[in-house]
Parts: sequence; C-alpha cells; structure tokens
Amino acid sequence: MTVEPSETLSDLSEFRLAALVGTVALTLSYVGVLANVTGVVGGTSALVLLVVVSAAGGLFAARVVGERLAAVVGVVLMAGGLATYLAASPIGLVALVTQTKDIVADTVALMTGLSVLRMVEAGLWALGFAPGPVFLSWYLVARRRYLAGSLVGGAALLFLVLTGDATPMGTLAGVLGGIAAVGFGELDRREGTLLQADVLVVLVALITVTSLTLSLVPGGAADPLQLNEGGGAAPSTVEASLLNNPDRSPIVGSISLSPEVRFTVTADEERYWRVGVYDRFTGGSWIRTGRTTDYGGRLSSPPGPRRTVVQTYEVEGRTAAMPAAGEPVEVIGDAATVTKVTDQRNLKPSSTFIQGDRYRVRSEVPDATPDELRNAGDDYPSDVRDRYLQLPESTTDRFRDAAASVTADADNPYDAAVQVEEFLEANKTYSLDVERPRGNIADAFLFEMDEGYCTYFATTMVAMLRAEGIPARMAVGYTPGQQVDDDTYVVRGLNAHAWVEVYFPDYGWVKFDPTPSAPRRNTEVEAIQEAREGGGGGVDTDESTDATLTTVATTSGTNGTTGNGTAAQVTQTIPGFGPEENPGGDPNDTLGNRTVATPTDPGGGPSSGLPPLPSPEQTAIGAVVLLGAAAGAHRTGLDDRTYRIVRMHWQGDRGEPVEDVRRAYERLELLLAREHRPRRPGETPREYVDTLSAFGIDPAVREVAEIHEQARYAGRADREDADEAIRLVDRLVRERTPVIGSVYRRLN
Repeated sequence: MTVEPSETLSDLSEFRLAALVGTVALTLSYVGVLANVTGVVGGTSALVLLVVVSAAGGLFAARVVGERLAAVVGVVLMAGGLATYLAASPIGLVALVTQTKDIVADTVALMTGLSVLRMVEAGLWALGFAPGPVFLSWYLVARRRYLAGSLVGGAALLFLVLTGDATPMGTLAGVLGGIAAVGFGELDRREGTLLQADVLVVLVALITVTSLTLSLVPGGAADPLQLNEGGGAAPSTVEASLLNNPDRSPIVGSISLSPEVRFTVTADEERYWRVGVYDRFTGGSWIRTGRTTDYGGRLSSPPGPRRTVVQTYEVEGRTAAMPAAGEPVEVIGDAATVTKVTDQRNLKPSSTFIQGDRYRVRSEVPDATPDELRNAGDDYPSDVRDRYLQLPESTTDRFRDAAASVTADADNPYDAAVQVEEFLEANKTYSLDVERPRGNIADAFLFEMDEGYCTYFATTMVAMLRAEGIPARMAVGYTPGQQVDDDTYVVRGLNAHAWVEVYFPDYGWVKFDPTPSAPRRNTEVEAIQEAREGGGGGVDTDESTDATLTTVATTSGTNGTTGNGTAAQVTQTIPGFGPEENPGGDPNDTLGNRTVATPTDPGGGPSSGLPPLPSPEQTAIGAVVLLGAAAGAHRTGLDDRTYRIVRMHWQGDRGEPVEDVRRAYERLELLLAREHRPRRPGETPREYVDTLSAFGIDPAVREVAEIHEQARYAGRADREDADEAIRLVDRLVRERTPVIGSVYRRLN
C-alpha cells in the first residue's frame, strides 16, 4: 500500500500520526547513539543532514518506487557506507577482498561489546551506518508497513545495543517507539477505536515500569580478565578507575588508594611503568582505539635518540596488566608467547598473570635533550595529527582561549607543553576527594574546580595541548614505586597513575606529568602507613618492610617533566580568570595564586538545599507512566468512578442559592445511584425518590428532593434552603462512606 500523493498532514488520522511519532522516537534512539559518536570525533552536522535526506528520500521513494527496488537501494546505502569507512581506514578498500575474515571478525567483535568509539574512523562509520536503516524504515512506514519498518529500525538499534554504545534510556525509548509505531499503525489500518488505543498505551507504560524494575537487579561484570582479580582493589580506587578496563578509562569522582603490592620490578633505572595509552577523549572518559594483535617478535625501534632499559617484573597478585617502560621493543623469554600488542605499542597478556609469574621487557626510552625537543618543529605525520588532535564537540571557545593564553609565550611545542604542565601543577591542588562535574571534564577542571587527582590533571593538559594543535595522549600505569634496592622497586596499587605523552617529530612520544608530585607522594606514604598500622595484608614484601618508606620522585630533565612539586607560579591572566572578574578582590590576584571558582554540586549549580530538578529522561519516563496510568484508568472506568466519588464528596464554593441546591441534588443522585440505582431516562426526580422510598430511604432524601424541586421549577431558594440541602447531603454522604461513616455515626 502506497502513500496517496494527495495525503497531507491534515489528512492523517490520529492513529497514523501516533504511529509516525513512534517511528520518530525509534529513529532518534539509534541516530542519537550515532550523534554521541560524532559528538566525540566530529561530524554531527553531516550526520543530521544525512538522516534528514535519507528519511525524506524514503518518504519520496514510497510514492514512486516498488519495494524490491527500495530494498536494493537500502542495501546499496549500507554497502556504500561500509566501503567509505574502509576506504578511509588504515586497511583500505581492498580489505573487502583480501581481509574478509578480519572484517567479519571485527563485526562479530562489535556485536559482543566492542564500542564503536574504539574504531579509528568512528565518525565515518557512523555516517556510513545511518542512511540505510533510516531510508528503509521510513520508506516502509510511509507505505503503512509498520511492522517491517520498525524491524529495520529495531535491528539498527539492536546492533548499537550489542556494541554497548546505546544507553538503557535510549534503548527503552526506541523499543517503546517501535511498539507505538506498530500498535497505532495497525489501529490506523484496521480503523481501530480509542478503547483499543487505551490497551496499547497501558502496554507501553507497563513495559516502561518493568524495564526500570529489571534494571535494578544487580548484575556482575562480564569481563573475565578484570585487573587484579581477588587482589582487593575496589572499583573506587585510583587503580581500578584507570586500569580495570584496558580499552576505556572513565573519569569518576572521589576515589581511594589501594596499598597492596602488585609487582616487584628490577630495572636499570627508575621509570614510569606504562600499562596503557588512550587516544580518544569523549569529554567524560578516555578510549583506546585500534586493534590488538599477537606479539610476533621484536618491535621496531621508535624514532630519535634512545637508551635501553631492561626490566624484570615479578607479579605479586592476580592481574591482567602487563606494565613496561615506554617504549617496549622486546618481550624476553616464555612470556612472549602469551603477549599481545596494541596499536599504541602497549603490552597485554593473553591470559591472566598470577602470583609468582615473571616476565622481562626491553624498552627504548627517550634520550633527547630539551633543546633537541625545542627544535623538533611541528611537522607531524598525518596519522598522528588525525588520531591525537581529536577533541569532542563539547570543547568550548573559552577553553581554547585559555589554552592559547597559557601557551602565548611559547614559540615551540616543547615550551608550550612545559608551560601547560607548570600552569596546572601550580594552580590546581591534588586531592582524591572530588565531585565529578557534569559535562566536559577538562573544561570543568580548568574553570570550575580547585582540586583533583591525576586523571583530571592529565586530561586537562592533553585537551589544552590538542586545542593548540600539539598531538598529545593520556598514558596510564604505575609510578616507580618504593625503592628497596639500587635497582629494585616495589609497586603498589596506590602507585597507579595517569600522565601525559606529547609527540615530537623525529623523537616520538615524550612523558610530561602535570600532577603535583609532592602532595601525591605524601598521600601515598600516609596510605601505606595506615594500612600497616591496621594490619592489612599484602602491603609489603620481604624487601619493602624494612626499606625507607619514600616514593621515588618524578624524573626531571630530558623526559620533559618538571615533577618536583615546586613549579613556578604562572601569573598570566586568561579569559575567565582575570582580575576584572574578581570583584572586591585583590587587583593583583590572578589565576596563579587564587581560587578560580566555586565548584558546583552534582545538580549543576551551587548548593541551595533544594532537591535537584528531574532530568529530561526522568521527566519523559514520568510522562509515559502517567499517560499509561490515565489510559488504564479510562479503560477500566476508574476515571469515571473516581470522578463520581470526588463529585459526591465535594460541594464546591458557595454561590447563588439555586445553583448550590442544584449541585447538592446532583451529589445526592450520585449517592443514590451507588446505593440503589441511577435515575432512568425520562424519570422525574420526584418519581425517582418515590420509587426508592420502597427501599426505606432516609427522610432527608425526600427533604432535599423537595428543596430541589422548588428551586428548579419555581426558581425559589434562599440561602437558608441552600445551606440546609448542603448540610443534609453532607450528612448522608459521610454516613455512607466506609470507615468514616461508622465513626461519624458513633459520634452522632
């Protein structure tokens, strides 16, 4: 069945409109997921244009094109999107022929929880994915093939649910939209009635309530390789927040420190023991893009002058982490057979390490001088620019302006990185007790927060450098730990840390650490001492018990970090922090030495003691539930019964005596209808009361009827008559109200 060319919005039935609204909700549910992707990597405007054009194309094609040809067009759109993605990706379009198995394997991986955001070209994938299902679903709905259209849209949503990118609320909205499209569409096709629509609305509300109830059932993690399984590291620790998931690192609020020993490291020199690198910033978390492959032998040496550092790691507890100083080039010994390598040259074990396992790694660490890095220039490779300059679309102009102001005196990327590092170290305080802000974390930390921990410092520095066109990324792992011998370090969970790596042409990645080191070291030492005093297990090895309890300071000099906790005060004024925006304060007070802002509470504003406003999702759910409750009440007649009960008990404000008498008598008839029977059509009030007298009604009934008869037919009723009628009806109603009636009769 096709859409008639003359059909306009005014021609659509209510059910047809409701079905189209349901289709809109279903479409927005999966397009919204794609918009979240493009909101991170860019391209939201192009996505919106593609969706609008695809939907319009589907509606137009429904008038002129048969279903077979439309199906072909839909398949071509999907295939074209895949081809566009492959052509722009590192593997190229030829992979359709030469790497078919890998493409199938990647698709299966996506459907088992691999986020779309982990794709290197996630934006292109989103743009290629959208047109096919949008075109086909709207084509089918326009031809009143509601079930088929909803299945197409539902399949697109299901795919994104399987990748883990669709949110529960978005999924619920899509499911309800699909049900509404099919249900109201069938009512439209079969010329259904409002009573049948009530059933559908109640069903939608029940599904909403059920889904919310089921979401409260606690579930366990599905990942069998959680970091430090059984090691006691709770999800609220620094270590868990940074390292539990090698592919995604959420930025959370307040966290604690785990003092348990993870590794004993023997190395030629102290280093940061890197576990992972994240290249894609979503605004609220970090994601590692790219694939993980088997370790196939010695890796290529990174560019620039290097020196070799050999490390031996003894695992002190079950873990899925495989630290190594950056950049690792070789895994020595049997551990090579269970090692995998990420695109960013980080090592991962293919099976979980247990206590007593050992492995050796040879790394080539940077050995460039600051002057060499200053002269490195900014001729970055295209793949580095594409991958490590990404910022989410939520990045504000004020943030970019602030980054430009902080680096204004730098004439090369190295000095710019040092200035940002020193700026954050000097102007923000280290603390584990923070409220996670809403929105873009880097923007919030720079403008709204006074303190944070390593993730906040590293995230903000990376974002500021990227805003200035300097490739940077966030690295996570462990600081050197407690030195127990000339070349031996005990690494604990509390040594988990995040820092920054900046790319320099011909030299590769160089480490910077904007987190104030002295406060962090003091916090770590206090945590170890408290754990020892509390008798906690796993806090020490035989070597660390008697060793001096000091945490090794951050290396300074050629690796690009200052790390001494005494960075020079940075006193330049940046937008949003200048003296002119500090009314009543010291005119010489700048960002370098003052509190920048009052942090907001989780509700998005200063604490006022008032409960937070409901979110849009909560408002929508409440509306659906209320609508379903109203439809259910209408379906069962509960609304009419409720109205009668309320009307029977409520006289309303006093007015003209005749009108008051009329309302009192209507209340009386509602009571008599409930107690005996309603007044029949054509039956006068007097005949009605006479008939009911056979059942032994209260004399007050006839008295009210007589007052009503005089008021209605003779137009005579004074204030005294009206008050008497109201009093009598009030008494009759109270006496016959459950519970209240028995109490009223005993009192009177």
